[in-house]
Amino acid sequence: MPPIEIPFEYKIETKEVRFGRWIYVIHLNEDRSRPSRKFRTQEAALDDAYEMLSYML
Repeated sequence: MPPIEIPFEYKIETKEVRFGRWIYVIHLNEDRSRPSRKFRTQEAALDDAYEMLSYML
């Protein structure tokens, strides 16, 4: 659940990579971001993704 209201459609894809690290990719319509840096937990990756989306407002 995002900490703020995001007024456009998006999808956040998280993926576990080597050594138990997590990355995210933000999808906006047909476009998508580059893979993020690695995070220790999925929750940390999602928190960073929502922060990144908040800069787009």
